[in-house]
Amino acid sequence: MRTKISSIANCVVLSLMAGGCGSASHEDYVPSESAGRQAVETALAAWQNGKTMQRIEGQDAAAVEPQDSDWKAGKKLTGFSVEKEVPTTQGPKQFAVRLSFQGDAEPIDTVYYVVGRDPMWVFRDRDYKKTTGM
Repeated sequence: MRTKISSIANCVVLSLMAGGCGSASHEDYVPSESAGRQAVETALAAWQNGKTMQRIEGQDAAAVEPQDSDWKAGKKLTGFSVEKEVPTTQGPKQFAVRLSFQGDAEPIDTVYYVVGRDPMWVFRDRDYKKTTGM
């Protein structure tokens, strides 16, 4: 299953980076700021509430596919704050996030990338870079 998810994520990310296929454009893979922020908040709230890392079906919004190696490894998220959108000229939406973990004295600052529209793939920066080979 991990290979299938990685393959799908790679296709989405590589399509975005390459400009898409056929008539698809860069904008076809980039959500609005509000939708991207909501996807990050949805993913992190599920993690904080003890859910396993899996697809989150949206009732009134697009599905969310979270990708975070700490979450997958079982690390306990105790709090988070989506600080702001990180300005970019191209590529996925990026959001600066502060995370607090059980057993850690200090929160950490990181960036989450959001790719796609439905589903929206939510990657932590290091997982995005690993998936795209950056």
